[in-house]
Amino acid sequence: MSLDELQKIQQGYTEVSQYYDTSHPKTHKLFCVGNTFRFRRDAIKNLDIKCGDTVIDLACGSGLNFSLLEVVVGNEGKVIGVDITQAMLDKAKQLWELQKNLLRNYLRSLI
Repeated sequence: MSLDELQKIQQGYTEVSQYYDTSHPKTHKLFCVGNTFRFRRDAIKNLDIKCGDTVIDLACGSGLNFSLLEVVVGNEGKVIGVDITQAMLDKAKQLWELQKNLLRNYLRSLI
């Protein structure tokens, strides 16, 4: 792959990063929560990941696998996201922070 081709790919993902998961017509059907959650969950179940492992999610995109992976690796493990664009990594960080806050608020509501 040439540097020019790589830069075009980066530019494309940077442009769609803000609405990658939900509203972009090319990706909406792929990333709807119900179907994708089951697919992602089943894929992760088939990996040989154990509590305490470090998992590298290559081409992590917006980080949709992070919460599922974190459940498997537990507090002793680590999930590392790698992507071709900073915009997607930023999106992944935003999603992760949102998920952590939602979980924290849910747990607080139980007390």
